[in-house]
Amino acid sequence: MTWLAIFIAHDVQRRDCRRATAGGLAAIAFVIAIINSANADWQYTKWGMSVEQAQRASKGSLRFPTAKEQAEKTIQSLAPALVGIHRTPQYQFNCALYFGGRGLERVNLAANDYSQKEAIIASIRAIYGEPVETNRLRKQIIYKWRDDRGNNFIQVSDIFFIRNLNIHYTPMRTGAERGL
Repeated sequence: MTWLAIFIAHDVQRRDCRRATAGGLAAIAFVIAIINSANADWQYTKWGMSVEQAQRASKGSLRFPTAKEQAEKTIQSLAPALVGIHRTPQYQFNCALYFGGRGLERVNLAANDYSQKEAIIASIRAIYGEPVETNRLRKQIIYKWRDDRGNNFIQVSDIFFIRNLNIHYTPMRTGAERGL
């Protein structure tokens, strides 16, 4: 092997190592952000909070949705009461909070960059382990986790035919003190 071939092989290994290290650090940063979110009742909220409490706690990062946003984000006849952007060190999500008779009862995060779906799902696996259920349907894959410590059900819907990744948080027990 010539010195040039050895140099090129060493340089490729060094770049691959840097790339792997950077990717690993990004995943660790996301995991830390999500773990801190889960342990802190999803940023600044707790299950059962009122709309006003959640908006006040958000310090301006959540706002009331427009009529168009309400129509687009309604789930099972429940429109979001607050919307905003949720940022982690590596990812950005559109966020919607849903309230019912018992206050905050659902948080949805929609990934802004579908190309990051594998990394996002891997990060969630790093936090909660393997999903308790995986459903492979014709046009989507649904992963489900239980977070007994944080009182959360977590569902990730990979709707690949429209390139959409959604993360849904709901309480396991209503009225519990722990939450997102």
